[in-house]
Amino acid sequence: MSVIKVFHRALEYYQEIMSLTTNQIAEFDVAIPSRIHLAIKYESLQIAQIEAIFDSFLKDLDERNLIEDYADIKDWLDDSVYKERLDGRQIRDKITTALGLALAESRSGGGQKLNKRHLKRAFGNINNFKRDFNTQMQRYTDDQEKTIHVPSSPIFLDSLAASD
Repeated sequence: MSVIKVFHRALEYYQEIMSLTTNQIAEFDVAIPSRIHLAIKYESLQIAQIEAIFDSFLKDLDERNLIEDYADIKDWLDDSVYKERLDGRQIRDKITTALGLALAESRSGGGQKLNKRHLKRAFGNINNFKRDFNTQMQRYTDDQEKTIHVPSSPIFLDSLAASD
């Protein structure tokens, strides 16, 4: 039995409140929306909100003396990052990755605190992955469309009619 069928069956008879979060609403199976009773849509964050989330994470790290040059990071974020329209999870993930890079360097004798270079590496790495992932997904989608595409040429249609 497919995962979708199992999920549908469980959802059909579920008597409690179930919370489902996704930013992939276009990927829903057609049977799911009819079983949703309350949907809450969160709008994309505004630049001021994105800035506030970054500030919250970075101020905490700065207070713990884990940032090398807070002003330099802030300038780079102002110039390059805020316009990317990230969500809170993406912001957290990128800062966590950059902090991990800084900590790895400090353990190998580099003595590094979080700096702009770490953030740039984290952003670049994640952005490259997303670009590669999207390219692969597009290839997959294109291949699937080619596989299910039925030719409409007269020769093909005549051969179908002759086989009846």
